[in-house]
Amino acid sequence: MLYRDLLAILARASVCVTDSGGLQKEALWMTVPCVTVRTTTEWLETLWQGTNVLAPPGSDIVASIVRSLREGDRDYSIPYGDGRASERIVRVIKEWIGARTSR
Repeated sequence: MLYRDLLAILARASVCVTDSGGLQKEALWMTVPCVTVRTTTEWLETLWQGTNVLAPPGSDIVASIVRSLREGDRDYSIPYGDGRASERIVRVIKEWIGARTSR
């Protein structure tokens, strides 16, 4: 499966159930509630925003899925920036190079 195929499936999903660290973020970006079958996550903001819940292996994962499907307080704002960091970095480098060559 290609990454874009995975994203297309995720975009149409009602809920994402995963043990992947990365897919938790993609679910946030796609505004799909996520159930992560793990005891911890690197993406604590997804928990704080209510877009992701942890379901430790061996727990009642189905109950976590049902809870996740219910509407609740979810904040799907993107806490990772606006996606334009590279443009700003290039601008700063060009300014820095320009300042160095004009001496």
